[in-house]
Formats: sequence, C-alpha cells, structure tokens
Amino acid sequence: MTIIIDANCAHRVKSSDADGAILLKFIISGKLPCVTGGKHKEELAKTALGGLLQQLQLAGVLMDVEVDPLEDSCNAKLRSDDPHIVALALSSGCRLLFTHDQLLIDDFTDVDIVPRPRGKIFKYAAHVKLLEEACR
Repeated sequence: MTIIIDANCAHRVKSSDADGAILLKFIISGKLPCVTGGKHKEELAKTALGGLLQQLQLAGVLMDVEVDPLEDSCNAKLRSDDPHIVALALSSGCRLLFTHDQLLIDDFTDVDIVPRPRGKIFKYAAHVKLLEEACR
C-alpha cells in the first residue's frame, strides 16, 4: 500500500513532530511509499517537504502518478477544497492519507466519493497500526 501526505501536514514529516517522524521512518524504509502527482505534487513542492521530494523519488519511495481529473458529478459532492487529493487517490488506488483537514477526512472516508476499499486516515503516532497494516 501507499500513502498520500496532505500539504497541510507536510511540515510535520520533516520536523521533530512524533506523528510525522514515525511516518517518515516508514516511508524511508521503503515499507510505505508516498504517492504524489498533478496539483498535489505542485503543492507539496512548496512545503517544508519540497526539498526532500527529489531524494525520495531517487530512493524509490515516492511514486509520481498521472492523475485523472475528477468528473463534475464527483466534484459536486466534495466538502473540502482538495479535489486533487481525491483524484490522486482514485488514480493511484491509494487509500491511506496523512491529514488533519476534517473536510478532506470526510471526503476521503465517504464511499460515495472514494469507493471501496474505504479510505483510512493517519493523524497521530498512536495510529501506527494503520501504517503497519498498510505494509502487509
């Protein structure tokens, strides 16, 4: 499995934040690659994680995916302002997201927007079981 890192949490991956540190450990180990593409990649490049993107890609732990835009009918259902993240999940098949954006969480876990398998959210280091399960 893979994970998407929302730009609003990217700073936590590079800081001494426990949640981001444990996630980075899983990514760097190669157990849980990160997925990006399209507008998400542009957003991530502008964050604290931006300087690390090329290194992660060269290490083979960052997958750059071609993202298909959302259909208008799906876009109309969104509560968040992150259609590019939903589109990335649908294009890549990724169903694990690191975010604290509640509206995006609502969209990502809504089976009418992101169909089965259901989207899961990693928010805190206490959710490490989600990361471990994703590595199986």
